Amino acid sequence: MQDPKMTPKQFRAALAKADLSQRRFALWAGFDVVTVNRWARGTRKVPQYAAILVALVAKHAKLADLVHDQRMP
Repeated sequence: MQDPKMTPKQFRAALAKADLSQRRFALWAGFDVVTVNRWARGTRKVPQYAAILVALVAKHAKLADLVHDQRMP
């Protein structure tokens, strides 16, 4: 399988499409909030696993609803 690349712009667009903040996505997915912010700013490359997850959440409204409905600390 070819390694899909996601740019910071695409990452931010996927979060926006799912109506998710970086913080909510990070806490829901178990990522560090600072790390997600670095992906969004482009100071670190978006890893494949995060690109796939955010793309799935953006594509499927029911997944995004689950993220929105989950309690956050």
